[in-house]
Amino acid sequence: MSTLDYNRLTCDYISSVCIRIARDMFALLPIIHTIVHAKLREETVVSVDFNRENLSKIKFSYTDPFKTLQLFPCHIQYDDDAGFSPVMKLEYK
Repeated sequence: MSTLDYNRLTCDYISSVCIRIARDMFALLPIIHTIVHAKLREETVVSVDFNRENLSKIKFSYTDPFKTLQLFPCHIQYDDDAGFSPVMKLEYK
């Protein structure tokens, strides 16, 4: 597998897992927002603050997971050639 294909696959997977975790948290708990952090090789590469109301409006059958993350306050640095770079975690306000 080429590096480009690996990075794209990793990006889709991490983005999808972040969304799934947020959806599961909202299904299980009476909260209005949650912050999800994703780590790759012990470094935080994604930090997203999901809002229940905004997440419930998304039609997941028609969206790109990475673009969906960018609809919320987030820290992400991703490049197809280099992959993910470490970012600072979002903090609860």
